[in-house]
Amino acid sequence: MAEVERQANSLKRQASKARKYRALSEEIAALEARLGAARWRGAVVETAEAHKALETARAEEQKAVSTTARSTAAELEARAGLEPLRAAEAEAAGKLGVIKLQLARIEAERDAAKEAVARLERDITRLIEETTRETVQRDDAQARAERAKAGLDALPPEDAAAQAKREAELSAAVDAAMADLQTFEQEADQRRAALARAEAEAAAAQAAVRREDERYARLSADLAKAQQELAAIGDAATLDAALKHARARHADAEAKARAAQSTLAAAMRAVDEARALEARLTPPLLAAERKVGELEAELKGLDRLLRQVAATAAPPVMDGVKAPGFERAMAAALDDDLDAPADTASPVHWSGTHGDIGARLPEGATPLSDLVEAPAELHARLTQCGLVERTQGPALVTRLLPGQSLVSREGDLWRWDGFVRKAEAPLTSAEKLEQRARRTALVPEIAAAAKERDAAAEARNKASQQLTDAEVTLMAARKNVPELTRAAAQAHEAAIRAEQDVERLSLRGAALKETAQRLTAERDIAAAALAQAKSALGAAPSDRDREILILLAGKAKGARDAERSAAAALDAFLRDMERAAAQRLALTHDRDEWLARTSEASARLTTIARDLAEARTRLAGTKDQPAALQTRMDELANSSEAAEAARREAADTLAEAEGALRDAEMASRAARDGSAQAREMLVRAEARLEAAVRREAEIAEQVRAAFEQELDELEARVAAILAAAKAAREEFGEGDTAENDSGAHDAHVLDTRLAQLRRERDQLGAVNMEADEQLTEISKRMGFQIEERDDLTAAIGRLREGIDALNMDGRQRLLDAFQLVNSHFGSLFTALFGGGHAELRLTESDDPLDAGLEIFASPPGKRLGQLSLMSGGEQALTATALIFAVFLSRPAPICVLDEVDAPLDDANVDRFCRLLEEMRTRTETRFIIITHNAVTMSRMDRLFGVTMQERGVSRLVSVDLQAAERLAAA
Repeated sequence: MAEVERQANSLKRQASKARKYRALSEEIAALEARLGAARWRGAVVETAEAHKALETARAEEQKAVSTTARSTAAELEARAGLEPLRAAEAEAAGKLGVIKLQLARIEAERDAAKEAVARLERDITRLIEETTRETVQRDDAQARAERAKAGLDALPPEDAAAQAKREAELSAAVDAAMADLQTFEQEADQRRAALARAEAEAAAAQAAVRREDERYARLSADLAKAQQELAAIGDAATLDAALKHARARHADAEAKARAAQSTLAAAMRAVDEARALEARLTPPLLAAERKVGELEAELKGLDRLLRQVAATAAPPVMDGVKAPGFERAMAAALDDDLDAPADTASPVHWSGTHGDIGARLPEGATPLSDLVEAPAELHARLTQCGLVERTQGPALVTRLLPGQSLVSREGDLWRWDGFVRKAEAPLTSAEKLEQRARRTALVPEIAAAAKERDAAAEARNKASQQLTDAEVTLMAARKNVPELTRAAAQAHEAAIRAEQDVERLSLRGAALKETAQRLTAERDIAAAALAQAKSALGAAPSDRDREILILLAGKAKGARDAERSAAAALDAFLRDMERAAAQRLALTHDRDEWLARTSEASARLTTIARDLAEARTRLAGTKDQPAALQTRMDELANSSEAAEAARREAADTLAEAEGALRDAEMASRAARDGSAQAREMLVRAEARLEAAVRREAEIAEQVRAAFEQELDELEARVAAILAAAKAAREEFGEGDTAENDSGAHDAHVLDTRLAQLRRERDQLGAVNMEADEQLTEISKRMGFQIEERDDLTAAIGRLREGIDALNMDGRQRLLDAFQLVNSHFGSLFTALFGGGHAELRLTESDDPLDAGLEIFASPPGKRLGQLSLMSGGEQALTATALIFAVFLSRPAPICVLDEVDAPLDDANVDRFCRLLEEMRTRTETRFIIITHNAVTMSRMDRLFGVTMQERGVSRLVSVDLQAAERLAAA
């Protein structure tokens, strides 16, 4: 519902936006007409200014030609006297270079000789130092070798046989001590195990006598009680008949309720699926409708902007141009010429006749005629206009022939006569070409979008019909479910009550019979086991066995100490042997290493002595060379100074002549540049005049062709349109900006205003021109959803009534169960504690469904209080009574009790065990008790435990106490 309201509000805003869009489009069309008239007037003024500029350019061109002639003559005269001066300067520089080369070579030889003398002196010094160092190292190595030899001689001699004999003796002592230790330990373990076994058997026999005595008395009392209760139970045939009847009614009512609930659930799933499908299909439909509206609005806007000419008017060649991706390049190449028609009857037209077009464009430029599809009349113009990259244009423009031009894909223009127009300059024809291309592409887009919208609408209509059918089915199913559910619940309650009565009596009777039989057999077995346990009390261990065990433990300790001493002696002997062998090996290695170093040092001393003699001989032959070379250098330095003076004089003369030549060249270049600029201004003025004349005629023809009116009539029409636009803008609360510009005829002002209006129209974004019709449709749909909301409100009321009925039924059932458990809890608590009183209370709320549960108890001799005020044992017994009360109300097959008797003393453990026996007789529940209490374990039928006879190996052991008793009795 909220989504539909949001869509209705959105459509209202879109309808308002569409009206504003139409008003802006009308005002834009009026300003375009006024702009055409203003451009016509501007073209007339531009033609007159172009005539004046042409006369001025011709006078400047004549003046520049005469200046260029004078400067060229002066440059030729200066260039003729420069060559002899350059030859003289080169000859003087050559002589100076030869002298400097000789001087550099001799200087290098002198430096090399000095370096050789210094190097030989350093080598002699180094060899003397090495001789001293090697002598010291040789003497030190000889001394160290002598010390290592003395250490070897001081070590005791090796005796492998004596060492092996000693090691064997120590190993034999260790083995003998180990054997004695194992013998004493085995005998002690055997004695210890026999003693423990005898003690365990004696303790078990005493416990068995006590346990069997108690068991016999307990079984006799239980048997008498069971026989009395069994005699009190009568026949249950009447209750069986009532139980069968109640079960039949319950099965029939429950089958009907399940069928109704299944039907209701299926209907609700169908409604949810249909609603989800409708919600899922609505956004695609709205998106498709919005897309179709936007495309159609864009097409209408383009139709108005392009202003398709009438059938009688000659269409411009622009209509035949197809240049996808090259619109700005075509606009840069032809610009307003694209608006001219091919009709020869028109004052401005493309005739198709032209001169020679055989000239080829520069390499790297692609003719536009190869890239676009255009009328044949444009072929000549397009073949002489090439497409290049923006970075290539300035380099290729100098290679253009007259009549040729270059353009870039972005809209740059370079013409053969030097005219350049950047891509940033406005191109009205580029926008028109893009608009025509966009209009052509819009037709298939609108068809595809309309097809998608129709498919989405059909799918959504089917989903809406499916939702309506599912809701009708759901309403019918909801009427039957509450009544059938209540009938099934009532039948179920009656069946449960009958079943509980029959089950309670039958279970009680069977349990009592089984208990009587079992108690009779157990009492006989207990009597036999008691006699056998009394006969087994005389097998207790003696004090003599304990004394023998203590003696064996002392012998084992002495044997362990002897084994440790023998092992320590063997380890010490082995460590001494290893230490002596390692020391002998290290001294031998040191002696051999220092002897080798002594030999190496002696050989190095011999080599050093030979190298020292050779170095002294070379030094004696090299010592006098640096002085002789220095004398030769002094002579060449005097000759170099004279040659440098002659070269400097020739260079100064040449520099003066070159300065005069540069002045003449600069004057000549400035004159040529001035002449080129004057020619360029003349060509530009001629082109400007030609373009102004052509533009004046073209604009006049375009205005007449576009609006079929003269200038005066067109301005009157524009005034009427602007008045209507003013009224429309006042409707939307905007200022009267149109009237403020009504008297302006400046093209720049009109361009600014037109751009402002276009931006204002573009800021409206996507405009849905069908918003009014869609608003009517969604209003009808919102009325239908209001009816659905009312139906849902009524259904919620019925659902709440059903919930209240279920709460009432649940509240009654909870109270019944609470009373049943509370009665069992009170009786079990009294039996466990031998008196006292306990009860359950609902707290914190009057509603049983929201209330909490609290336990109040008063053991014998204490006041009534909460469970938290009782001792740990009393809390454990009370909790056990509550658990068993729940089991009596609704028995379960198995009950697991984990360490329940842990906080209890022996008296309370006995009470717990008696209550457990009572529960066994009153129910068929099997109780599993996890405990460490011997009293509790003695009252069980079967024990399960874990033993570890071998270290690290656990085994599960199971003992059937009744079978064991029977076996012992046999």
